[in-house]
Amino acid sequence: MRTITQRKTLLCAIAAVCLGLCTSTLSAQQLTNLLANPGTNMDDSGWTYIYNEGPGTVVEAGAGYGGTGGLLTGYDTRVSQEIDLIAKGYSEAYLDGAPIVRFADWFKGTGTDVADQYRFLIELRDANGDVIDSHASGWYYGTADFQQVKHNMINYGPGLRSIYVWRESYDAEYDQSANLGNVIDAAYLSIGNHLLNANGDTGDLSGWTVESNGGDGWGLKYIGATTYKYQTSYETCSKSQTIDLLELGYTEAELDMQPRIDVSEFYWGFDGPNDGTGIGDTHFMNVELRDGSGNVMDSFQSGNLTCTADAQLVSAIFTAYGTGLREIYVQHGGIDAEYWAGHYGGFVDATTVTLDLNDVVSIEETIANNELLEVYPNPASAKAPITIALNNEVQGTYQVELSNMLGQAVFQREMEKTSTDFQTSFSLPSDITRGVYLMSIRKDDFVATRRVVIE
Repeated sequence: MRTITQRKTLLCAIAAVCLGLCTSTLSAQQLTNLLANPGTNMDDSGWTYIYNEGPGTVVEAGAGYGGTGGLLTGYDTRVSQEIDLIAKGYSEAYLDGAPIVRFADWFKGTGTDVADQYRFLIELRDANGDVIDSHASGWYYGTADFQQVKHNMINYGPGLRSIYVWRESYDAEYDQSANLGNVIDAAYLSIGNHLLNANGDTGDLSGWTVESNGGDGWGLKYIGATTYKYQTSYETCSKSQTIDLLELGYTEAELDMQPRIDVSEFYWGFDGPNDGTGIGDTHFMNVELRDGSGNVMDSFQSGNLTCTADAQLVSAIFTAYGTGLREIYVQHGGIDAEYWAGHYGGFVDATTVTLDLNDVVSIEETIANNELLEVYPNPASAKAPITIALNNEVQGTYQVELSNMLGQAVFQREMEKTSTDFQTSFSLPSDITRGVYLMSIRKDDFVATRRVVIE
């Protein structure tokens, strides 16, 4: 089941638009690339050098992925950034929900020996700068063609406040007099968004599969500094991403609870004649939820939308779509209104796919017996007693279990029910972390389940 929204907002207000997340109002920029100057198309500003051995680095025009500029490294180069997520406007409550962190980068060897070495590090840090989770890649070896590396992090627990990233390249020739190391380019880091390269600020199409490249093909309009926007041409242009949710680390049990999925993006027109006659470019967005065999479980087709000078948001919300979800396919595109050579079509920006495991449909919660069970207070606390009340005719010994959203039992005990309208109180373990849980009461064929929030 899906719901669809489409609304208009001023282009200048894009950075303040709510994209429908239940825990926080996040802007389009917060859900796209957090790295400063990720494409290093003009210079290396925004990056801090830890090592810059040999002749240093060179920003070389045309050397990057997709023909943009790229950072050509020397003998031993390591560049880093640290992103203060609170300063970026994220709330502590949102970060404590452990939203997905996605990282990607491209590298290519150079020189007579293209097997240059590349690696990266990601650290998730708390308010004190202590590491709560990290990933250090092994060494990758360059080839004559660009390769993409990717990594994502989920279920790392509460406390995230900043993300630290470094990328390192080591020259295979061991030549300290020339730039013969990797070209590194089109780095991407986002939090909360399951898509890669949600906007065009790397200056290329990395992360996307071009399905149709009509007219003069997809373009990237240079707006200024490091800002680029995807733009269509005079025949249909479309591109897509398929998100493998199991590859991202979700379990089948989590996905079968049918978490809420939000998909959205902004689109607006480009007036080639500059007299209002060319602003009505066409835009479309299609989404498919697929099972493990690639079968479509639920879908959304926007149809052909007419652009205006203002940014419009098209979005779809999926809930109660059934069990078996394994992939999300997102496609968008359009065509210009002028039918002019070049790039005079509409723009698309900030494509976002979020998945909310706090808003799920549990198979067990559909059982009719659930109305007989009450759990309070709810939200509950691990520091205070919790009460369960069960009103049914069956007396005797019941099994009580509290499980997390991975289906793992975190607390179990027995309950001796001695009356029809029965209630009992008990304390939960003090080390239970904040989150959403399922409280199940079982005896023989009787099962009742309630969702419990632990704060």
